Amino acid sequence: MAEKPIVVRKIWAHNASEEFSWIRVAITTLQCRWITIDTEFPGVIYRPTAEAIRSNDAVEERYNVVKKNVDELKLIQLGFTLSDSHGHLPDFATEFRYVWEVNFKGFDASSDPHAPESIELLRSQGVNIEKHMAEGVNYRPFAELMYQAGLINQGMNWVTFHGCYDFAYLLKVMSSGQRLPENVENFYSKLRQYFGRFYDVKHMAKFCEGLFGGLDKIAATLQVERVVGKSHCAGSDSLLTWQVFTALCHYCYSTDYLLAEVSDVLYGLQSVTPLEQKFIPAMYNPYLEHRLIQMPLYNYGSSLSLLESKEVTS
Repeated sequence: MAEKPIVVRKIWAHNASEEFSWIRVAITTLQCRWITIDTEFPGVIYRPTAEAIRSNDAVEERYNVVKKNVDELKLIQLGFTLSDSHGHLPDFATEFRYVWEVNFKGFDASSDPHAPESIELLRSQGVNIEKHMAEGVNYRPFAELMYQAGLINQGMNWVTFHGCYDFAYLLKVMSSGQRLPENVENFYSKLRQYFGRFYDVKHMAKFCEGLFGGLDKIAATLQVERVVGKSHCAGSDSLLTWQVFTALCHYCYSTDYLLAEVSDVLYGLQSVTPLEQKFIPAMYNPYLEHRLIQMPLYNYGSSLSLLESKEVTS
């Protein structure tokens, strides 16, 4: 039986309350405790030095660059994909499965700082900056809706790809626009306070031989296809990130022990991790690539259900 097609549900100011009521149903009734996020924002206006990019000892410097960018720039779009521990996306007994894309009001390309090439890229992918200004969701009501829907809950498990900016922007919005913590230790502390357990797919891919590059490249290596939307659209990218995450769980992190080893770390904001200190053979062999078959979407075994945090309450 063919899987139901996936639809990206677009959230604007006029339908935000209704959409988040459905999201609450997905979390509390359908037990969707896994949320994969992607953000779109106005690029970066500060960059780390070449030495900071290479050095394992420059975590604070890299975090400081993230902080300076996020403190000054504004979030444009947030995509998220919800799933239960069996990999099922919510369908609400309809003919479709759903992911979401929140379109924010706040960024003004005529006056707010941004990287022009990043805004041009977003426009080329269909992001309507002017519509965002007229019809987008304000940050404060969005934060309230996140709480009401049950998304900010220690029982949730969050997934992202190269997620330092994703979580930094989300933390900024959820904390009423406050500036980010002054150091990376306090940043991680805030993330754990708000979001519970989290996984960064790019960090996970480091330990799998033959997997490197951006989201699309890693997806292609794993023969994971984008099934809806375009790249650099937050809803579509969140879904592809979830697909890649589940593929990694299937091929590289098939036990709860291995998956736990890479939790709560964001790519680029880590020193040497316990997993890197051990001599572990690569968990993915490119010479076996011919054995990879197109697996059903979200087929990954039992490790996710074993690792779930405490129960989500309504």
